[in-house]
Amino acid sequence: MAASARAKHQRQRGNNQPTGSAFEALFHIGAQIQAKEIDLDSVLTTIVEQAATLVTADVSWLALLDEAHHHLAVRVVHGHLTPAMETMTVPLGKGIGGVALQRHETIIVDDYDTFAQTTTSAIRRAIHDEGVISIIGAPLFRDDRLIGVLYVGQRASRTFDHDEPTLVSALAGQAAIAIENARLFRQQQEAVERLTATAEVLEIVTRIGDDQQFPRIEHHAQAERQLGTADTAELLGVSSRDRMILKRKAEKEGPEQMPANPWENDGSGV
Repeated sequence: MAASARAKHQRQRGNNQPTGSAFEALFHIGAQIQAKEIDLDSVLTTIVEQAATLVTADVSWLALLDEAHHHLAVRVVHGHLTPAMETMTVPLGKGIGGVALQRHETIIVDDYDTFAQTTTSAIRRAIHDEGVISIIGAPLFRDDRLIGVLYVGQRASRTFDHDEPTLVSALAGQAAIAIENARLFRQQQEAVERLTATAEVLEIVTRIGDDQQFPRIEHHAQAERQLGTADTAELLGVSSRDRMILKRKAEKEGPEQMPANPWENDGSGV
């Protein structure tokens, strides 16, 4: 498989030429990162593609930290010939990413077979089947914590120019910023949604609360059905007992059973 990958590489090599300067690429990516609503998948794909293009590499990929499973998993791959490159995972602290974390720097691998590292047999097999020999691995950090690694690989033994690892490192830095900006944007959206939901409940409670004949628990029950969560009831100071009652009422009655006019009495004496 490795020999086949190298042979196909020789046929494709002439098409793998830079299409623009590093400055232009970094500027374009920077503009995407600063967008009001960042499209993270698009930005990361651009970064991975540019990493291969700007250093004239054969293949590039980005692996991000999966905190739940404590491993790095490939998020984007470009220029690959084998499907195994799309599903690679490596335990945190292992492989080239583990060396980058330990040294806190971009790692240059002239020959993958002789590079001192501990990794899984699945990773070694995937790299060998892809025919990759020389690699640059640039870590992504957030608050001094590894969150991913950006790689470029060559299907031939190669000594990278001295500015090429710096360029890959700069792209890795942009990827880290993009991921952080997307995280902050999601947090902001969630906060706005919570505030909006709380405001809607407060409006309901205030509107209904003016009628003293409408029991207090009914106010909260209607608010609960309107919002669909008991968290806001807690914010409004509803007791644990009342929250339990309103949860049962919301589950039992549903929004469609609420009268159009909450002040109307259905004759049951409530």
